[in-house]
Amino acid sequence: MRAEMASAVRELSGSDARVAIVCGNERAFSAGEDVRGMAGLADVSTKRFRSVAREFHDVFDEIEAIEMPVIAAIEGVAAGGGMELALSCDFRVAGAKARLRPARDQRRPDSLDRAAARASSAWSASPKPSRS
Repeated sequence: MRAEMASAVRELSGSDARVAIVCGNERAFSAGEDVRGMAGLADVSTKRFRSVAREFHDVFDEIEAIEMPVIAAIEGVAAGGGMELALSCDFRVAGAKARLRPARDQRRPDSLDRAAARASSAWSASPKPSRS
């Protein structure tokens, strides 16, 4: 999926489009990466882990670099990497059924949930910082 998204972003960057809208379906904006596919990462070296993590974030960096407004139209779940995808957009519009969930740290879920609750009201309508 990341390769498809990166390809779409590159295609969009070279187009005559004036705005981009990122959306999912009514059930989920994006539930993020399938964690079952990450099971092997516990056994890799730190260097390899960082390389894989960088691959996850490259597409978000490409979205941030697009020279047009990018809007995340969020309906349903935006969890983990899906929330990061929304944050990489210039603007976020959350529908009535939107559910925003950062990646969960199973070791400290309560502290993460409190931090997410404090942050969620502040980021839904705020644009990302400009690159001056």
